[in-house]
Amino acid sequence: MVTAPPTPPSATLSTLAEVRAALVADTLVPPPAHASLGVGAMGRLRSEMARFSGNADHGDRRSAVERAINRLDPAAAGTAAASLVRARIQAGITDVDLLARAVPLEAVARAIGVPAEDLDAVATDVHAVVRAIGRSAAVTAEMDTCAQRLLDRFATHPDGAVAAVSVLYQTVDATAALVATLITQQRTGGVRPSALPGTVRAATATTTIGGVTIETGDQVSLRFTDVSQEFGGGRHECPGRLLAESIAAGIAEVCAEID
Repeated sequence: MVTAPPTPPSATLSTLAEVRAALVADTLVPPPAHASLGVGAMGRLRSEMARFSGNADHGDRRSAVERAINRLDPAAAGTAAASLVRARIQAGITDVDLLARAVPLEAVARAIGVPAEDLDAVATDVHAVVRAIGRSAAVTAEMDTCAQRLLDRFATHPDGAVAAVSVLYQTVDATAALVATLITQQRTGGVRPSALPGTVRAATATTTIGGVTIETGDQVSLRFTDVSQEFGGGRHECPGRLLAESIAAGIAEVCAEID
């Protein structure tokens, strides 16, 4: 599938004050989906995820995700993640990047009730969703099937399939990046950098921040330069912060033993 590239942002905000103002501005919302997602299961999933929803739909969808997260014990998830890392290290797996990407997903999948024999299949499907939605990869029929399998698998989740998939989705790139910064800090003893480089927002009305004007329909790039920004802000602030931090800390502590 060949599609036009995503629309590049028309402006960039990078100071701490500018980014904070942008994150709480009601006129700046997540950008629309890229055309490559199509109208299949992947496109439907993305359109119903709270993290990408506009103001009108966001509240109820976020509440569902919060309920799904609140069913989990952050401390227990962190302990489980540390145990999973130790088991992999004992099995000869010492690739920190691989551990950081695989373990958070498995820890949370186990916590929400995925049977051990289904963990690999769920991981495969979640990674397909991350590639398409998080990394803007063009959706193939196989990837679309992955999204549909997840929606079907979690159809009976008390907070809805989309909320359950959203929690799993967040454990991949974002948590892996958080683990990486924690390990870097442990090795260097310096200040921990922001785990995420930034995000993008689209203007629903002409908005001016820090002397920069973003016209209606245009997109603005927000660059995170401080750890206080890495979980976002405003109505889209990450609801899984405690869960992510606990899992990342458990993994980073054990990974530090590899050095």
